[in-house]
Amino acid sequence: MESDKHLPAPPAKLDSQLAADCRRKKDRRSKKTNPLSPTSWQGHRSASRRTTDLAKSYFDRYHPSLLALCVTLLLLSCGDAFLTLRLMQHGAVEVNPIMRFFLEWNDSAFVIAKVTLSSFGIVLLAAHYHFKWIRIFRVSHILHMLIVGYLILFSYELYLLFVVVP
Repeated sequence: MESDKHLPAPPAKLDSQLAADCRRKKDRRSKKTNPLSPTSWQGHRSASRRTTDLAKSYFDRYHPSLLALCVTLLLLSCGDAFLTLRLMQHGAVEVNPIMRFFLEWNDSAFVIAKVTLSSFGIVLLAAHYHFKWIRIFRVSHILHMLIVGYLILFSYELYLLFVVVP
């Protein structure tokens, strides 16, 4: 037993041969997944295997808190559109040139553009939730900052609607 302590480690080639023997004989990817099957819509990847890959990994399953962030942002965007239209009835002017362009068409075009552009941006940010922007900010922090910004804007619009405009 004492002599077993001084035995050299097995060569790396032997380790890889053992690992290959432990793998499944049939490749599980040989059969394509049916896109209409219920399991294909559930997603499988919700986290990165390595912590070093987290900042550059896409997932197909996300945490429920991300859904809450996205829904909150979308609701605030819809509320902003509604309050903007109410303020425009009292003589306010849209400052955003893109939204002003759609307001010149009609109110429906404005609301559709506002919700569509906001939704597209939210989906883009949600897909990059774990990424870093300019190597400083995590996109998750940007989502939180957007909510704070929308809450400030929403409060200002309510102030204008109920205090400034009687």
